[in-house]
Amino acid sequence: MYAHPQYQDVIPNGGMVFHDGALIGAVGHTQGSASLGLNAFGRDFQKEGLKWTKALCEKDSDGDGLTNGEELGDPHCTFEPETDVDSFDMDFNPTKASHPGIPNRGRQRRRRRKKRRRKRDRTLPNHVDMRKDEDFL
Repeated sequence: MYAHPQYQDVIPNGGMVFHDGALIGAVGHTQGSASLGLNAFGRDFQKEGLKWTKALCEKDSDGDGLTNGEELGDPHCTFEPETDVDSFDMDFNPTKASHPGIPNRGRQRRRRRKKRRRKRDRTLPNHVDMRKDEDFL
């Protein structure tokens, strides 16, 4: 499958997706190159009929803890390609967004630490948090 520029208009801010400081033209492809096949976002986009849908927007294709909509500047899933293509990116800041097909490494590390902490907290016996218990103050 080849990267087609018209798909940039079908997803929010499709022509403004950056990764490691480089503009990515083929958001749904591995390493931004059509010759390397589809990444997780590209496969999900294909499953949705090559359309931006609420389901695709709410999905976290790359598993980094952000929905595709959050990564592309559409956190409320309101983008409509027929009407928003020229005006949707007005408030979009690409430096705060991330690529929906490439996991954000920093966010993944934080998620793993949080998950380990929750697991550890469940395995600890019930204990008194002395910082909150007035008897210990």
